[in-house]
Amino acid sequence: CILNDCSLLEKTLSCATLQKLSDTVADAIKNTIPTFDFSSLQNRLDTLNSELNNFKESHKTHPTPNAPHQPPEMFPPIETEMTLECPEQPFQQHKENYLTESQLDDMAGLLGYFRDSAHFIQEKGHMVLLFGEAYAYTGSKSYNPDPIPDELKGIIDKITQDLSLEHRPNSVLVNLFPASNRIDPNDSYLSMHSDDEASIVPESSIVTISLGAPRKVVFEAKHTGVRHELKAAPNSV
Repeated sequence: CILNDCSLLEKTLSCATLQKLSDTVADAIKNTIPTFDFSSLQNRLDTLNSELNNFKESHKTHPTPNAPHQPPEMFPPIETEMTLECPEQPFQQHKENYLTESQLDDMAGLLGYFRDSAHFIQEKGHMVLLFGEAYAYTGSKSYNPDPIPDELKGIIDKITQDLSLEHRPNSVLVNLFPASNRIDPNDSYLSMHSDDEASIVPESSIVTISLGAPRKVVFEAKHTGVRHELKAAPNSV
Protein backbone atom coordinates (compact mmCIF):
# COMPACT_ATOMS: atom_id res chain seq x y z
CA CYS A 1 0.00 0.00 0.00
CA ILE A 2 2.81 2.41 0.71
CA LEU A 3 4.14 1.90 -2.83
CA ASN A 4 0.76 2.56 -4.35
CA ASP A 5 0.25 5.80 -2.37
CA CYS A 6 3.63 7.10 -3.49
CA SER A 7 2.86 6.42 -7.16
CA LEU A 8 -0.47 8.24 -6.85
CA LEU A 9 1.22 11.25 -5.33
CA GLU A 10 3.82 11.39 -8.11
CA LYS A 11 1.13 11.28 -10.82
CA THR A 12 -0.87 14.05 -9.10
CA LEU A 13 2.17 16.31 -8.94
CA SER A 14 2.97 15.60 -12.60
CA CYS A 15 -0.57 16.62 -13.75
CA ALA A 16 -0.42 19.82 -11.76
CA THR A 17 2.89 20.69 -13.42
CA LEU A 18 1.47 20.07 -16.91
CA GLN A 19 -1.61 22.21 -16.20
CA LYS A 20 0.56 25.08 -15.00
CA LEU A 21 2.72 24.78 -18.07
CA SER A 22 -0.36 24.85 -20.32
CA ASP A 23 -1.72 27.95 -18.61
CA THR A 24 1.64 29.65 -19.04
CA VAL A 25 1.71 28.93 -22.80
CA ALA A 26 -1.89 30.13 -23.22
CA ASP A 27 -1.12 33.43 -21.45
CA ALA A 28 1.94 33.92 -23.66
CA ILE A 29 -0.10 33.40 -26.87
CA LYS A 30 -2.87 35.70 -25.63
CA ASN A 31 -0.39 38.46 -24.87
CA THR A 32 1.32 38.02 -28.28
CA ILE A 33 -1.81 38.16 -30.61
CA PRO A 34 -3.52 41.63 -30.65
CA THR A 35 -7.20 41.78 -29.89
CA PHE A 36 -9.72 43.30 -32.37
CA ASP A 37 -12.93 45.08 -31.48
CA PHE A 38 -15.66 43.99 -33.95
CA SER A 39 -18.29 46.27 -32.48
CA SER A 40 -17.07 49.32 -34.47
CA LEU A 41 -17.16 47.31 -37.74
CA GLN A 42 -20.71 46.20 -37.08
CA ASN A 43 -21.76 49.78 -36.39
CA ARG A 44 -20.27 50.90 -39.70
CA LEU A 45 -22.07 48.13 -41.61
CA ASP A 46 -25.36 49.13 -40.03
CA THR A 47 -24.78 52.75 -41.08
CA LEU A 48 -24.01 51.79 -44.69
CA ASN A 49 -27.11 49.59 -44.87
CA SER A 50 -29.28 52.45 -43.60
CA GLU A 51 -27.79 54.88 -46.16
CA LEU A 52 -28.42 52.38 -49.00
CA ASN A 53 -32.08 51.98 -48.04
CA ASN A 54 -32.51 55.75 -47.92
CA PHE A 55 -30.98 56.06 -51.41
CA LYS A 56 -33.37 53.44 -52.84
CA GLU A 57 -36.37 55.18 -51.33
CA SER A 58 -35.37 58.58 -52.69
CA HIS A 59 -34.97 57.25 -56.27
CA LYS A 60 -38.02 55.01 -56.38
CA THR A 61 -40.56 55.89 -59.11
CA HIS A 62 -44.08 55.91 -57.79
CA PRO A 63 -46.65 55.04 -60.53
CA THR A 64 -49.71 57.19 -60.96
CA PRO A 65 -52.76 55.53 -59.34
CA ASN A 66 -54.91 53.54 -61.81
CA ALA A 67 -52.42 54.21 -64.63
CA PRO A 68 -51.74 51.16 -66.84
CA HIS A 69 -48.25 49.75 -66.67
CA GLN A 70 -46.24 50.57 -69.77
CA PRO A 71 -43.32 48.24 -70.52
CA PRO A 72 -40.08 49.96 -71.54
CA GLU A 73 -39.58 50.39 -75.27
CA MET A 74 -36.68 48.29 -76.49
CA PHE A 75 -36.78 49.83 -79.97
CA PRO A 76 -37.97 53.46 -79.91
CA PRO A 77 -39.86 54.59 -83.03
CA ILE A 78 -37.89 56.30 -85.77
CA GLU A 79 -38.84 59.94 -85.88
CA THR A 80 -37.75 60.57 -89.48
CA GLU A 81 -38.81 58.69 -92.59
CA MET A 82 -36.18 56.96 -94.70
CA THR A 83 -36.33 57.22 -98.46
CA LEU A 84 -34.89 54.28 -100.35
CA GLU A 85 -33.23 55.14 -103.61
CA CYS A 86 -32.74 52.68 -106.43
CA PRO A 87 -28.99 52.00 -106.81
CA GLU A 88 -29.39 51.39 -110.57
CA GLN A 89 -30.36 53.76 -113.35
CA PRO A 90 -33.40 52.86 -115.50
CA PHE A 91 -31.04 52.13 -118.40
CA GLN A 92 -27.32 52.42 -119.00
CA GLN A 93 -27.15 53.58 -122.61
CA HIS A 94 -29.51 54.88 -125.28
CA LYS A 95 -28.58 55.36 -128.91
CA GLU A 96 -30.67 56.31 -131.94
CA ASN A 97 -30.12 55.53 -135.63
CA TYR A 98 -28.24 52.47 -134.54
CA LEU A 99 -28.52 49.88 -137.35
CA THR A 100 -27.29 50.50 -140.87
CA GLU A 101 -29.68 50.69 -143.81
CA SER A 102 -28.54 47.27 -144.95
CA GLN A 103 -29.23 45.77 -141.52
CA LEU A 104 -32.64 47.42 -141.38
CA ASP A 105 -33.54 45.92 -144.77
CA ASP A 106 -32.39 42.48 -143.62
CA MET A 107 -34.47 42.72 -140.45
CA ALA A 108 -37.57 43.91 -142.33
CA GLY A 109 -37.37 40.93 -144.67
CA LEU A 110 -36.63 38.41 -141.89
CA LEU A 111 -39.34 39.55 -139.48
CA GLY A 112 -41.84 40.06 -142.28
CA TYR A 113 -41.33 36.47 -143.38
CA PHE A 114 -41.89 35.09 -139.85
CA ARG A 115 -44.95 37.29 -139.38
CA ASP A 116 -46.56 36.29 -142.68
CA SER A 117 -45.80 32.60 -142.10
CA ALA A 118 -47.48 32.67 -138.66
CA HIS A 119 -44.34 31.86 -136.67
CA PHE A 120 -45.17 34.38 -133.96
CA ILE A 121 -46.93 33.13 -130.82
CA GLN A 122 -49.75 35.20 -129.31
CA GLU A 123 -49.32 36.40 -125.73
CA LYS A 124 -51.21 39.00 -123.75
CA GLY A 125 -51.09 42.32 -125.62
CA HIS A 126 -48.44 41.24 -128.15
CA MET A 127 -46.87 38.35 -130.06
CA VAL A 128 -43.44 36.79 -129.53
CA LEU A 129 -40.82 34.78 -131.35
CA LEU A 130 -37.85 33.25 -129.51
CA PHE A 131 -34.43 32.29 -130.92
CA GLY A 132 -31.35 30.73 -129.30
CA GLU A 133 -31.30 29.56 -125.70
CA ALA A 134 -34.65 28.79 -124.07
CA TYR A 135 -35.99 31.61 -121.90
CA ALA A 136 -38.97 30.93 -119.63
CA TYR A 137 -40.86 33.73 -117.88
CA THR A 138 -44.32 34.29 -116.45
CA GLY A 139 -46.86 33.76 -119.20
CA SER A 140 -44.33 32.56 -121.77
CA LYS A 141 -45.45 30.06 -124.43
CA SER A 142 -42.21 29.58 -126.37
CA TYR A 143 -40.81 26.19 -125.42
CA ASN A 144 -38.65 25.08 -128.39
CA PRO A 145 -36.83 28.10 -129.83
CA ASP A 146 -35.15 27.94 -133.24
CA PRO A 147 -31.44 28.72 -133.71
CA ILE A 148 -30.50 32.37 -134.03
CA PRO A 149 -30.62 33.44 -137.73
CA ASP A 150 -27.46 34.81 -139.33
CA GLU A 151 -29.05 38.26 -139.69
CA LEU A 152 -29.48 38.45 -135.92
CA LYS A 153 -26.02 37.03 -135.22
CA GLY A 154 -24.47 40.00 -137.06
CA ILE A 155 -26.48 42.44 -134.95
CA ILE A 156 -25.47 40.59 -131.76
CA ASP A 157 -21.81 40.96 -132.73
CA LYS A 158 -22.34 44.67 -133.28
CA ILE A 159 -24.03 45.41 -129.95
CA THR A 160 -21.54 43.24 -128.03
CA GLN A 161 -18.68 45.32 -129.38
CA ASP A 162 -20.35 48.75 -129.40
CA LEU A 163 -21.77 48.45 -125.87
CA SER A 164 -18.71 46.62 -124.43
CA LEU A 165 -20.84 43.77 -123.12
CA GLU A 166 -19.12 41.33 -120.80
CA HIS A 167 -21.45 38.50 -121.86
CA ARG A 168 -22.44 37.99 -125.48
CA PRO A 169 -26.26 37.60 -125.76
CA ASN A 170 -27.29 34.03 -126.62
CA SER A 171 -31.08 34.41 -126.56
CA VAL A 172 -33.24 36.71 -128.70
CA LEU A 173 -36.90 37.42 -127.88
CA VAL A 174 -38.73 39.31 -130.64
CA ASN A 175 -41.86 41.16 -129.49
CA LEU A 176 -44.37 42.13 -132.19
CA PHE A 177 -46.85 44.85 -131.21
CA PRO A 178 -49.67 45.06 -133.76
CA ALA A 179 -51.25 48.42 -134.52
CA SER A 180 -53.84 49.33 -131.88
CA ASN A 181 -57.44 49.64 -133.04
CA ARG A 182 -59.37 52.82 -132.38
CA ILE A 183 -61.83 51.13 -130.01
CA ASP A 184 -59.18 50.03 -127.52
CA PRO A 185 -55.87 51.85 -128.00
CA ASN A 186 -54.31 49.80 -125.20
CA ASP A 187 -54.71 46.40 -126.82
CA SER A 188 -51.05 46.40 -127.95
CA TYR A 189 -48.72 46.49 -124.95
CA LEU A 190 -46.22 44.69 -122.71
CA SER A 191 -47.12 44.60 -119.01
CA MET A 192 -44.80 45.83 -116.27
CA HIS A 193 -42.39 43.06 -115.37
CA SER A 194 -38.95 42.31 -113.91
CA ASP A 195 -36.32 40.46 -115.92
CA ASP A 196 -35.09 38.53 -112.86
CA GLU A 197 -35.46 34.91 -113.95
CA ALA A 198 -32.92 32.49 -112.50
CA SER A 199 -31.83 31.45 -116.01
CA ILE A 200 -30.37 34.92 -116.71
CA VAL A 201 -26.62 35.06 -116.12
CA PRO A 202 -25.82 37.44 -113.21
CA GLU A 203 -24.26 40.78 -114.23
CA SER A 204 -25.27 40.20 -117.85
CA SER A 205 -27.06 42.87 -119.91
CA ILE A 206 -30.50 42.98 -121.51
CA VAL A 207 -30.42 44.91 -124.78
CA THR A 208 -33.56 46.16 -126.53
CA ILE A 209 -33.67 47.30 -130.15
CA SER A 210 -36.82 49.10 -131.25
CA LEU A 211 -37.87 48.90 -134.91
CA GLY A 212 -40.92 50.01 -136.86
CA ALA A 213 -42.71 52.75 -134.90
CA PRO A 214 -42.04 54.90 -131.83
CA ARG A 215 -42.83 53.19 -128.52
CA LYS A 216 -43.02 54.47 -124.94
CA VAL A 217 -41.00 52.41 -122.46
CA VAL A 218 -41.76 52.87 -118.75
CA PHE A 219 -39.31 51.98 -115.97
CA GLU A 220 -40.55 51.82 -112.36
CA ALA A 221 -38.51 51.50 -109.15
CA LYS A 222 -39.90 48.69 -107.03
CA HIS A 223 -39.35 50.30 -103.62
CA THR A 224 -40.45 53.85 -104.36
CA GLY A 225 -42.78 53.50 -107.36
CA VAL A 226 -40.97 56.36 -109.11
CA ARG A 227 -41.38 56.05 -112.87
CA HIS A 228 -39.16 57.08 -115.73
CA GLU A 229 -40.47 57.18 -119.29
CA LEU A 230 -38.42 56.80 -122.44
CA LYS A 231 -39.81 57.32 -125.92
CA ALA A 232 -37.96 54.78 -128.01
CA ALA A 233 -37.59 56.04 -131.55
CA PRO A 234 -37.43 53.63 -134.49
CA ASN A 235 -33.97 52.09 -134.94
CA SER A 236 -32.87 52.87 -131.37
CA VAL A 237 -31.09 50.67 -128.81
